[in-house]
Amino acid sequence: MRILHTGDLNIKEHMDQKMNDTLLKFLSDVKNSGADILVVAGDIVESGLEEDYYKAIGIFDSLPVEKIFIP
Repeated sequence: MRILHTGDLNIKEHMDQKMNDTLLKFLSDVKNSGADILVVAGDIVESGLEEDYYKAIGIFDSLPVEKIFIP
């Protein structure tokens, strides 16, 4: 079993181009990693606002791996 772990993504509803590009690269790396599980720990979103969590849900839903979130 292959597990990927990350944290402190600080996703927010409106991200600048550099942050968006970095996140897209991360998602591509996860998709191509062959991982079975992705563990995201801490600071998933920047503000804790509801709209930021909806943005994060949409981002992670596209990943073809099991996901575990630890806020």
